[in-house]
Amino acid sequence: MQLYKNINLVLLEKDISKKEFIDKLQYLLKDSSITRKVPSNKTIYAYLNGKISIKIELLPFISTILDTPIDFLLSDNINRTRTDLLKYICKDLRYYEKEYLEDKLNILS
Repeated sequence: MQLYKNINLVLLEKDISKKEFIDKLQYLLKDSSITRKVPSNKTIYAYLNGKISIKIELLPFISTILDTPIDFLLSDNINRTRTDLLKYICKDLRYYEKEYLEDKLNILS
């Protein structure tokens, strides 16, 4: 598993620049008591390039910014994980989930 690659993949899919991601991460972290200090731009770029490991305490913040479950970010195969999650949800769809999917599918058609 290469966390930084999955993060970069989601950034591409969601058309979020690295600079925009860094700005959002630093903004979220500045008001957090979880991290003692906000990582610099250079440090976050190093995370995104795989030069240094991403600190585990940053994952909830990264997940929030990317609007992506942490499980996806940690997955060896992000596409398989998405498919598995969709299968799980579809086993027992609630009415509001079904309506949501129907609306989305109609928009995509």
